[in-house]
Amino acid sequence: MKKILLSAILLFAVTAIYSQSQRLVLLEEFTQASCGPCATANPAIYSLLNANPTKITSVWYHTNWPGYDPMNLHNPTEVAARVGFYGVTYVPWSVLDGNYYSGSATGWNINTVNARYAVPSPFTMSLQASLNATNDTITVTMVAEATTEVSGSMNAQNCVIEKNIHFNSPPGSNGEKDFKNVMKKMLPGKDGTMLPASMEAGDYIIVQESWKLANVYDINQLAAVAFIQNKTTKEIHQAVNSTTKPVTFPTTMTSR
Repeated sequence: MKKILLSAILLFAVTAIYSQSQRLVLLEEFTQASCGPCATANPAIYSLLNANPTKITSVWYHTNWPGYDPMNLHNPTEVAARVGFYGVTYVPWSVLDGNYYSGSATGWNINTVNARYAVPSPFTMSLQASLNATNDTITVTMVAEATTEVSGSMNAQNCVIEKNIHFNSPPGSNGEKDFKNVMKKMLPGKDGTMLPASMEAGDYIIVQESWKLANVYDINQLAAVAFIQNKTTKEIHQAVNSTTKPVTFPTTMTSR
């Protein structure tokens, strides 16, 4: 676990009252540029996401079936890992907060999101993504602070996404030309970063990873989504995106 001492005068424990945090729901959507039903389902999902940016964020994985999809070819291994982790058997397939909902993309709606959004999270998170001076490497910094005691086999995952990808002609056979929040890279890899098995309120971790860009259509569309997940139950405890939540460091310190 990493901690930061923000001031040299903090030489003693500071007592703070913690409570659970407001949740941001994570949608992990499995889709494909040659999947007809995906083209049918995606507009409604995009509309829901656009209308509720403070309630739900998303990462989209492009599978290697049922047909051709150039976005899958850019990172097939990490997409396949998420497919296997959730047991995805067809597309379009939606996963909300890991184990809250997993199945058909048409089997959930804003009521599902609202119900999950109302469940407090044991973490507060912030996130920043920045390009270097030569625009060939992106660095993602995530800060997560426990706001109540939490334990389990947890990992933190930073995902670099491309928010909008537009093709002049459909890249696959389903007619879609525009794709949202496409996963480009999971940092540091498909398994993320392991967290301590137990964290108390006030404990926090900082995860910073960099990626040398590859197969990016438009660097101006790069962003990041991060989440903390229990690898055993698959529950996602909290999510954050760099577009709406810049990185902030905890202002209260604990010392043990």
